[in-house]
Amino acid sequence: CVQHHNDVCFGLRMNSERVFGYECINHLNMDGWYTGDGHLYVYLPGQDLQYSREYWKYVDKYHIPGVTADTQEREIKSIVDCFAYFSDRSFTGGTALDGLYLTAAMDFRSFHNDRFFPEEDIGYGAGMPLHDCSLEGHKAWFFFENAVAALGAGIRADDGFEVHTTVENRLLYGNESIYIDGNILESADFERKFKKARWLCIDGVCGYVFPTAADIVVRRKTAEDGNVFLICCINHGINPQNADYAYILLPMADTEKTERYAGSCDIRIESVTEGCLVAEELSSGLTGYAFFDAGECGNVHAETPLIMMMNNQNGQLSVCDPTQKRESVSFRLSG
Repeated sequence: CVQHHNDVCFGLRMNSERVFGYECINHLNMDGWYTGDGHLYVYLPGQDLQYSREYWKYVDKYHIPGVTADTQEREIKSIVDCFAYFSDRSFTGGTALDGLYLTAAMDFRSFHNDRFFPEEDIGYGAGMPLHDCSLEGHKAWFFFENAVAALGAGIRADDGFEVHTTVENRLLYGNESIYIDGNILESADFERKFKKARWLCIDGVCGYVFPTAADIVVRRKTAEDGNVFLICCINHGINPQNADYAYILLPMADTEKTERYAGSCDIRIESVTEGCLVAEELSSGLTGYAFFDAGECGNVHAETPLIMMMNNQNGQLSVCDPTQKRESVSFRLSG
């Protein structure tokens, strides 16, 4: 999914039983493990080095923006396409409104493989490595007029590792100031935990608002080549059961705008449950719905799983079957 709007470009990569998680043939991208698990790219004017070769050379591959993942060690390995990993989940997709706004969602299952592949690597790659992981959950993104909202629910795992949702892992350009809840953070490397944080801002780059407050970890790290990364993640703890999250991105926002937005949030989180993720942008009248099961929220009654986006000001809506298995979707609007 891609949204190009107001000089900002968002890109979102997801996977399913139809699209494999990442490609790593010919000994390339062998540690791109999580780049298809809900990776959210934020391209801003004048930041051409973001997501460049230097970015991927030194970024923490266990903390990819937008992704929910555990912290257990992964094997660096080249895998031929015929053995590429497809999850067993079909609910992945999105719907657009007016060719500009998007709602996307994914029933995600983190990489797991208990089958041994004896094939040798003869230059292109080999079979998948063994990896035991039970992590799963539901994720959704809402690309509105002025901001992007990210929601997750039903996050659970039983493998004995911490599970993190990475809000950001951004290459800094050297002079950005970092603020959290009105306090400036140090310019040297650090790692700090913040309880019930309401907002974080890379001044002039992006603001991050947590509408229900969140326990976050913020880390500033200097790489071997001198590049500096700012990492922010939500720690769901070890073996989370039905964990959730909600955060909002404000591209190119400064500290003042982020603080004002956090104090009077323009996005209302209507539902953060395993069956239904819903967010509404009040100023634009846009609402996005991700029904992973039949259910209802507000005046929308989904009789089948679906993704929907609606403009409450003019009555326009779009809807899709993200499983691509149904001949039709069914819903009712009341009121």
